[in-house]
Amino acid sequence: MAANKDDDESQEVEIKAKRPKKVILIIVFAAILGILIAFLYAQFINYLTAIPETKVPNIIGLEEKDAQETLKKAKLEGYLLTKKYSATISTNKVMKTVPEIGDKVKAGRKIGYVLSLGIEGGMAPDLGGLTLEQALQEIEGKEYYKIQEAGHVYSSGMKEGRIVSQDPLAGHYCTPDVPIKVYISEGYPIKIDFQKIEEGSNKLQVKIDLQILGNAENKKTNVRIISIKDAQSKVLYSENVLPDKELYFELDEEIGAKIEVYFNGELAKSKEVIL
Repeated sequence: MAANKDDDESQEVEIKAKRPKKVILIIVFAAILGILIAFLYAQFINYLTAIPETKVPNIIGLEEKDAQETLKKAKLEGYLLTKKYSATISTNKVMKTVPEIGDKVKAGRKIGYVLSLGIEGGMAPDLGGLTLEQALQEIEGKEYYKIQEAGHVYSSGMKEGRIVSQDPLAGHYCTPDVPIKVYISEGYPIKIDFQKIEEGSNKLQVKIDLQILGNAENKKTNVRIISIKDAQSKVLYSENVLPDKELYFELDEEIGAKIEVYFNGELAKSKEVIL
């Protein structure tokens, strides 16, 4: 029994002797770890402070290429964040940056920018039958509409100076960057010219050249030509004419008479016989 007691006491003493060693090892390890962390943190701070600071330059309103060059000169790198509509910044120009203009940042940082899609568009109004002036009044105050006069065409159904057609069509989406192109009527395709017959004659040779344009219904057009002189009128021609047909007349009429051409009962052209 005495021997076992001595053995237990000996083991207890040995365990107590090992405990300080473990504590010392833990303390040493913690100290080394702390030193290592402090060293790495100091290196990180040194790295950050070693990078020079710069300010985000003002690139608002610049096109993407120019904005990238401006950022590069400031030792920054730009990248596109997104595109949004803007009522003040033109299409494909920078409208915003992240970080904001003037913010202090480290050189080499990436700067995000937002490009403008321009003014948000709308549905094109119906401009058919309006004069150009009336069309401009129609879109007044609506910045997302712009009108471009694209050309002039003859029309059998639209008076001179009126809008015959438009692109995009009424009800189709349009923006200021894609203006509404309008084609203006030159009136009915009618030419009336005069030529002397002989010296002293009270008449002139009247040359009338007109064309019946095609139509979707392929309907005939009633063409009526009359001459009016001293409140007296006479019919020179009256027929229903097929589309895509050209008519030509040479007539001798008294000076001072008036030649009137009607399409489907509507006055298309009126001209006095005079040189």
